[in-house]
Amino acid sequence: MAKTSEKQKAIKTDAAAAIYALVGTDSLMQMEALTKVTALVGEDAQRTDFDGDEHDIGDVLEDLTSYAMFGPPGAGNKRLVVVRNGDELIKSGREGLENYCKSPSDSAVLVLRLNALNKTQNIAKLIVKNGEVMDCDPPKDAAAWAMKRAASEHGLKLGLEAAQLLVGRIGDTLGLIDQELGKLALSGVTNVTVAEVGSSVAFQKEQEMQALTAAMSAGNGPEAVARWRELIASDPSSEFRAVTWLGMWLDDVLLALREPGGARFKLAWKFKSGGTTVDQFMALCKTIGLVRARALQRRLTETDAAIKSGLGKAGRLVEQFVLEAAVLMR
Repeated sequence: MAKTSEKQKAIKTDAAAAIYALVGTDSLMQMEALTKVTALVGEDAQRTDFDGDEHDIGDVLEDLTSYAMFGPPGAGNKRLVVVRNGDELIKSGREGLENYCKSPSDSAVLVLRLNALNKTQNIAKLIVKNGEVMDCDPPKDAAAWAMKRAASEHGLKLGLEAAQLLVGRIGDTLGLIDQELGKLALSGVTNVTVAEVGSSVAFQKEQEMQALTAAMSAGNGPEAVARWRELIASDPSSEFRAVTWLGMWLDDVLLALREPGGARFKLAWKFKSGGTTVDQFMALCKTIGLVRARALQRRLTETDAAIKSGLGKAGRLVEQFVLEAAVLMR
C-alpha cells in the first residue's frame, strides 16, 4: 500500500485537498482520519456517502461535479463525497476516476476509503499529485499505541505489562483497545495495573478459552466440547475467532517447548491474572509434547482452510477440532 512520503507531508496545509485516500485496514484510524478531513472541509459541508460495492463511477462523478445546494462554490461551501469500499470503485471505474483525479472539482472534496493502494499505479500517482494519502494501517506495536492512547485520550497511565496484557487478550484492533480504555477511564481508575486489566469483563472469553484448552490438554473430550458450546452460546462470534485464539495458544505452547527458559520470561505477563500460573502452563506444555503440539498445529491449519473454503459451519468444524485434540491427548 502507499505510505505517506515526505513529498506528501509537504503538501499538507490548513485547507482541504481535493482528494484524500485513507489507506489501511484499521477502522478507528480511518474514522479519525475522516474526522480530520471533515474538519478541514467544514462541518457545514454537504456530505454524500457512496459504497464502491453498490455504486458506479458515474454516480460518484455526478455528485462531485454538482454545485453545493446553497450558494456558489468556494471555501466553506464545498461538497464532501465519501466512498466506502473504494478499492471496488477503483476496479470498476478506474478510467473515469483517473480522469477526475487529473482535474478535480474545486467545489468538492473526494475521500476514498481503501484497504490498499499500489503506489506504482497511475491512480495513486494522481492522488499524490492533487491530493493526499493518509496511512490508516494499525501500528506494528499495538501495546505502545495503547500506552500513548491511554494518556492522550483517556487521562490514564497504562504501564507496559498492562498494555501487553490488554493487547494479548483482545487483539490489536485499535477500536476495541480504545473502547476498553474508555471503560477503564469511566470506572474512575487513573493508574491502570495488570490486575485491573485482567479483571475487566471484556476478558471473560479469554478465561473461558483457558478452561477450554485445559480440558483439551487433559484429554477430556466431553468437558472440552461442553466448554466450547458454552463459549459460543454466550458469544456466537467466538466461532469465527476461535481459530485465531487456538493458533495463538499453540504458538505459546511451541515456544514453551522449544525455548522453555525464554518462554517463561516472555509469557509470564500473560499469567499475572486469572486462574492459570506460568508454572502450570509450562507443565501443561510438557505434557502435550512437541510431537502432539505440531500435530495439533497441522490439524488447526486444516480446520482453518475448511472454514475459509466453506466446507462446513465454522462452529461445527472448531468443535470437531476440539474433540480430536482431546482424543489426541489421551
